[in-house]
Amino acid sequence: LSARYAHTSQTRGWPLGGTPGRMAPWHQPELDPFDLARLLAPSEGQRDPLRAKALSLVVQGHRVIWISVDTCMAPDNLVIEVNERLRQAGVRSDLTLVSATHTHSGPGRINARPFVWMAMDLHHRELAGRVADWCAQAAVAAVRGEEPARLGWGEVDVTGLVTNRRDPAQAAARS
Repeated sequence: LSARYAHTSQTRGWPLGGTPGRMAPWHQPELDPFDLARLLAPSEGQRDPLRAKALSLVVQGHRVIWISVDTCMAPDNLVIEVNERLRQAGVRSDLTLVSATHTHSGPGRINARPFVWMAMDLHHRELAGRVADWCAQAAVAAVRGEEPARLGWGEVDVTGLVTNRRDPAQAAARS
């Protein structure tokens, strides 16, 4: 087993995914005298840098790359583009997982599916490409930095930690 964990951190000046500020499709001045409600407004400023992190695991010759990216979602078009960039970089992966942290403060406009624009804004090919580059860079760094590692896990029962609030005399669900 070999593993490597890597991340990239970059700033993006694009509209945010999800709900930037308070999302209101109709302007109602009587309810919002300071005009704070916006629909799909671009971000202003930065509190924390956005990240893409990758973990590469090779077990018995099979590589799994797991990428976590600060976006609201990880649409299929993003995963396809990341895999294409990994192929171009000469990185072989038997399974590539791209998962979003589901932040509403990450870049929007990366989903090419119809009607997602209502929550994420209209698809922007260049932005989606930059996010795919960002994910692929983290994955390539993880693969290049692979080194031997050991993985283990365990399980322990802890009783009395969880109770059934509806019926304290009845056992609580274990899963």
